[in-house]
Amino acid sequence: MLTSIRESCDDPAAANERYSDGAIREVIDCVQLPYWDFSEFFESEEIIFADRIVEVRDYEEKGIVVISLNTSFAGLGGLNGENDLRKLVVPDASIANALSKVPENRFVICAHHHPWSWVSESCEKLLRTKLDKVADMYLFGHVHDPRPTIEVAYNGKAFSNQTGALFTSRDDRYMGYSIIRVTPREKFVHSIWRTYYPKREEFSEANDISETSGHLYSGDDARSFFDKMWSPGDIQILREWCASANYSLQAEEFDQGILDRPVSDTFVEPPIIEIVFEKGSAELDVPQTIEKRKTLADIVSSSSNFIVSAHPEYGKTTLLKRACLNISNTASGSSSRNFVSVFLDFQAFKPGSRRVERAIRSSLPDLPNGCTVQSILEAGYFTVCVDDVEPSDAVRMRELRQFGRV
Repeated sequence: MLTSIRESCDDPAAANERYSDGAIREVIDCVQLPYWDFSEFFESEEIIFADRIVEVRDYEEKGIVVISLNTSFAGLGGLNGENDLRKLVVPDASIANALSKVPENRFVICAHHHPWSWVSESCEKLLRTKLDKVADMYLFGHVHDPRPTIEVAYNGKAFSNQTGALFTSRDDRYMGYSIIRVTPREKFVHSIWRTYYPKREEFSEANDISETSGHLYSGDDARSFFDKMWSPGDIQILREWCASANYSLQAEEFDQGILDRPVSDTFVEPPIIEIVFEKGSAELDVPQTIEKRKTLADIVSSSSNFIVSAHPEYGKTTLLKRACLNISNTASGSSSRNFVSVFLDFQAFKPGSRRVERAIRSSLPDLPNGCTVQSILEAGYFTVCVDDVEPSDAVRMRELRQFGRV
């Protein structure tokens, strides 16, 4: 019977007939019985439809429905050299029965082992015609060659994600995983990819498969939504990252001076004078300058912007780096809103769009999962120290002024 199903995989009517008369169910019970016996230990109240080809789970409180498709029952897994490509089938009659049970106003996730390209062509067309109307996300694996995309069809739009995998003995496949955030009501999606780098023996941003450090959003409105969404736990994780990873990097860079000893051992805070301009008298109509003594702690704890001016080689760069270091050192326990410090060189603003944002990203260690430079900017958590500003550089100054208005 399995051979017959595979040979007629491009005949939807035959597949539906074998579904209706129970022939497919007999095949499934034969080849996948151990799995179904095992699955009975995990019976769930959320299951609202199940026929061993399609299973529908409704997580009402979360507003999410998961439709699981059994794309494997007609597969041979390479036995005897048999290839499953375009030999797999899922009867669309089963899909129709399942979709009739899906409640309205749900974020619908379709999960299946094989990519659509592995089921027969006629089966794929029928399934996509039905599922694209309701699906918000497709999750699948098999080859584990990640290509997260946003698919827009004439009858719907869905996020499509082929998962990565973790191998212990293979080095010819992608190794990594993804974290996916969704908002069921708005139907926004944010996918975060993490790649394993063997030489470093750690997971990090997926720059190898993405130009966006492994971040993919379902649209600009989704990006804006997630950039502004910070929970207390997210903020604390970011604070701890500042006090550990960011502090360690800044401390290493701060101690690289011209002396044999670390700069932190010899640093002495210089006298700092703040020059404040106040409105002059009515007779003179000339602004008056008032000098006030300040400490580095005063500047670090302030929410104001400052311009640091001094003669050449008077330690402006060292002072700015020390300010960043102090902010990171106290990030985990402070109440300051601007607790993510970054030191930039004005000349690091490379050609192209978003020069300052890209300079910030290249100056920071790997951010915590789910964090992006844009999301931290949107939340207003950055303190940015820019060194060696050249006012005559019109292009970079324009970028800096625009950044200051973010």
